[in-house]
Amino acid sequence: MDDEKNRAEDWLNNRLNEAKVYHSMGLYDAARDIYERVLEKNLDLPEHIRTRIQRMIAEMAENEPEDPHENGAGDPSLPDTGATIAKEEDILEESDIPLKIAMAFMQNERYREALDELRKLFGTSTPVEKVLDHIVDCVVGEYGLSEAPARIDALAEGDMLGRREKAQLKFQLGVKLEELGHISPALEMYRSTRGTVPEDLEMGAALDRKIAALSKDSPHAYLLNQGWVSEGDLETAGEKALLENRSVESILVNEVGISKDKAGESLSIFYGVPFREFDEVLPVAPGDFPGLERQALVRGGWAPLARYSDSADVLMTNPAVPGVLEKIQSALKIKKVHVFVGIKEDVDKTIEMYFKKAEPLVAMEDTRAPAPDPKADREVRKSKRFEPLIPAFAYAEFYFEDGKGRKKPYSLEVLNSSEHGIGLLLHGENLELVDRLARGMVLRDMTFYAEWALIHVDGVVRHITPIQKGKHKGGYLVGIASEEIVESSKISS
Repeated sequence: MDDEKNRAEDWLNNRLNEAKVYHSMGLYDAARDIYERVLEKNLDLPEHIRTRIQRMIAEMAENEPEDPHENGAGDPSLPDTGATIAKEEDILEESDIPLKIAMAFMQNERYREALDELRKLFGTSTPVEKVLDHIVDCVVGEYGLSEAPARIDALAEGDMLGRREKAQLKFQLGVKLEELGHISPALEMYRSTRGTVPEDLEMGAALDRKIAALSKDSPHAYLLNQGWVSEGDLETAGEKALLENRSVESILVNEVGISKDKAGESLSIFYGVPFREFDEVLPVAPGDFPGLERQALVRGGWAPLARYSDSADVLMTNPAVPGVLEKIQSALKIKKVHVFVGIKEDVDKTIEMYFKKAEPLVAMEDTRAPAPDPKADREVRKSKRFEPLIPAFAYAEFYFEDGKGRKKPYSLEVLNSSEHGIGLLLHGENLELVDRLARGMVLRDMTFYAEWALIHVDGVVRHITPIQKGKHKGGYLVGIASEEIVESSKISS
């Protein structure tokens, strides 16, 4: 039953991600068709998802160009421009004669001649999205799946197509390859699509989610599918990790050059929980969990982060170990665990930090130690050390344009704050932002509110991570980085 549910969730996520890419490319008919299929097939959709899809359909209908053949204008026998792709039986305009000829060739499996006719439409008034499916079918039919990516790239060369049209063509082939079960070449086309229009952050974010949906085979599949590491990199890192008792992630970060954010995003996608780095500001108090043993935590690969009334935040290296959550609940004497995934080295440092806080103060003072040398102390203090003291923010406010030039205010709860970033909770009515925020996007003039502070800064979106467990399940954790907050929060020591 769980497998069936997982397959249904994968189908839903893939379709929604596909629709988001189509929408970001301006292929509204294709996106709307997918959204309508989702609504029809999934009668038990969560209400917030159903509402968001219905809102997207309404917005696309509102922005759809006016049909020149409506209200009796033009020839009433012409097809409805709302159709995603021209059908064989459509009565077409004079400029679409090559499409009629191509359709006839395709019926007789004469794909090369059909493709030649379709290419005549490049640079004409006929939009490429009208013939995307036919072009891809012809390429696959004539050259086969293995050669299709190279042939599509060849079609996209030259000045007959704009960059967005080239991206549309590559993405359509990726969808076809994915549907036929050829995942690796499909991922190659998705990456190529993103590289065709790299400045389009909305499209890039949608493609990243598409790639993420196909990256759940291993903790490092997302890194591999994005092209950030090779199979050889992973094999070498795995061997070195075993020999040196290190994590694969630490080797990828320190020796291959992968950022910790990217390594963490890959872990988060695989385990379905938010990623978290080591944070010296550990909210948990020494007396929160009496009786914990250091070696037991090291063997189990987890560390407590914070305690609430009947639950706790926990950092883990492998949340998928069978029965581990039940063991943690028993050890901490709580009813619920909010899981974060981290790399082994960060979990180990968090364990050490917890037990350091738990040590009695008297044990930290060595009365037998010699008195400090005042001269040496003066030498050390010539240069002040600064440590950031990040305020305990409650929520953040910012404005986002609604697509019509109007600014709409948003207020998001702050889940966690540290010098590494601030995690904002995206849920409820604010879920509409999921389709509009993108990694690397700058949010101007954000306002962060704490009990004793109010800070105006620019923030950079570092990640958008789905929350699949705990009390915020169904929402997203949006990581915001801001050097201004760190700089304004520094205190000397």
